Amino acid sequence: MKRFLLDTHAFLWFVSGSVELSNTSRNLIENDRHEIYFSIASLWEISIKVAIGKLQITPSRPFPEEKPPLTPPLKGGAGVVNFHCYPLQ
Repeated sequence: MKRFLLDTHAFLWFVSGSVELSNTSRNLIENDRHEIYFSIASLWEISIKVAIGKLQITPSRPFPEEKPPLTPPLKGGAGVVNFHCYPLQ
């Protein structure tokens, strides 16, 4: 099993289905034999960009009434991937 740490752009491109992410990268992320991580710092970076108006995030579907699980799988493009959060150290 291989582990990959995505940077903020790769994460955003994957979850948005952007063509900016190469097919090779998309296939690595969607491979069930790989563990995919993103840094908690990426969440911080995303929140700053949203706060200053440089990034808009529009949900692809309405939020459910019930609380979602703490670590839901994310759908990006055609596949569903379980992302793991990599803590700051």
